[in-house]
Amino acid sequence: MQPYLDGQVILFDKPLKWTSFDIIKKVRYQTRIAKVGHAGTLDPLATGLLIVCTGKFTKQINDYMGMEKEYTGTITLGATTPTFDLESEPTNFISLEHITAQKCWMPPLSLQELLCKCHPCTRPLKRMDSAYI
Repeated sequence: MQPYLDGQVILFDKPLKWTSFDIIKKVRYQTRIAKVGHAGTLDPLATGLLIVCTGKFTKQINDYMGMEKEYTGTITLGATTPTFDLESEPTNFISLEHITAQKCWMPPLSLQELLCKCHPCTRPLKRMDSAYI
């Protein structure tokens, strides 16, 4: 287990419903190394790359966290969920027959702009001017 003490970078394809810490616990158990960390938490409902460092390489975690990342996802049009994520089943299905490709086009949005349009709970609160109170 000396290579893990000296430091290793391990790339995991995190499975659905596993937490990032589930993977850390598994690595600690398998390697018998206590010094194990990851470069950013993934939601249990997310899958994808989880960078895990062991031993002396844990000092490099901030370097990995500072790197550019890309997120992808899949959406279901015409339905909502009570929790706005995969923790509940889609409901309230509506027909999409009236939607054309021309109606769907919109300019690229930043992540914040997209979240404000799609998830009402994440909209920033607007400051009210005292003249209107």
